[in-house]
Amino acid sequence: MRLIQVNIKLKSPAIISAKRTKEGYVKPLRYLPGSTLRGAVISSLYVEGLLNEENLKREAKNPSILASPAYPIIDGFKSYPATPFVGKCKLCGKIYDLTEINIRNIIESKDPVFHGECEKCQVPIEPLYGKLISKRGEVEVGIFRSTSVGIDKRRGVSARGMLFDYEAIKEGVEFWARLRIPREIEIDGLEIFIGRGTSRGFGHAIIKFTKEYEVEVDENIFYALSALVPLKSIKTPYGATIKIEEVYGRCKQLQTGWDIEKFKPRPIINVVESGAVVVAEVEHFKPEISAVGIPLEVEDSWITGLNVLTPISEYLAARRE
Repeated sequence: MRLIQVNIKLKSPAIISAKRTKEGYVKPLRYLPGSTLRGAVISSLYVEGLLNEENLKREAKNPSILASPAYPIIDGFKSYPATPFVGKCKLCGKIYDLTEINIRNIIESKDPVFHGECEKCQVPIEPLYGKLISKRGEVEVGIFRSTSVGIDKRRGVSARGMLFDYEAIKEGVEFWARLRIPREIEIDGLEIFIGRGTSRGFGHAIIKFTKEYEVEVDENIFYALSALVPLKSIKTPYGATIKIEEVYGRCKQLQTGWDIEKFKPRPIINVVESGAVVVAEVEHFKPEISAVGIPLEVEDSWITGLNVLTPISEYLAARRE
C-alpha cells in the first residue's frame, strides 16, 4: 500500500451536510469527512474497473483503502482545525494561537495558559477550537444556497409542498488530504463524485496527486487532524499500539455515516473534536497513523476517517509557513 498526499478540486458544487433538517440539507460542513472521501474513491475505482466485487467485499470487512479528512486550501495555504489554545478577538479579528507556548508547558508539566481578552480591544477572546484556520487566519469557504422541487415518482411531476433547500460548497474550492491506496493503482486525475445529489450534478471533483507521504516521529505529543475516539489504548491494524495519556480537547457526539453493505446507519459515537492535542506513547509507530488514522469496528460496523494523529510539529510548522 502507498501513502500519498492529494489535492481535490470541486468541478461542481458539493453538498456535504452535517445533518438533514426540516428545510433540507443545510448547514454544510466546511471539509470532506474521511469516511465520505474514502467511499467516493472506492466507488470511482470500482466504476473505472480498478476494483472488483471481491475487492469491495474485502473492503467492507477489512478496510485497507483509507482516507484522512480533506481540508480547504485557501490562497495557497492549507487549513487545519484549530487547537483548544486558539482564539480570536470579536472586534479586531486578531488570532491568538498559544499552542506552541502550551506545548512547552505540557512538556514541563505546567498548566496550559489562555488569553482572556484582546490586548488591543480589551474584549473577551472567542475560542476557535475545531474551526478551520490557516496562516492567513480563520478560513471561510464559499457556500451557496438553492431550492429544489421534490418529484412525485408515481406521476413524474413536481410534488405539491415538496420544496428542499440545499447549501453547497461552491465549485472551484480545493482541498488537501491523504490516502492509503494499493501500489498498483494510479490515482492522479481520478474523477470522484462526493456528497449528496451526485445524480443531479453535485459533487463532481478531480483528484490530483501531489507527493508520497512520509513521516518520522520522535515526540510523544500529537495533533488530532480528525476526530478522535477517546480510548485509553488503541490497537491498530498496522501492528502499532497507542497508549493515550492526556487529551486536551472537547467531546461531542458523531453520526458516523451510512453502512451501504448493511443498508443502515452506522452508530452514533462519542469522539474528541478534531484539533485536539494528545499526549501518547506509541509502540512500533507506523506512518498510517499520521496519514489516514486508525479504523475501528463499532457495533459490527467499521468506522474510518478518525484517529488521525500527526506529530504536533506538523501543525506548528503549518502555522509558521
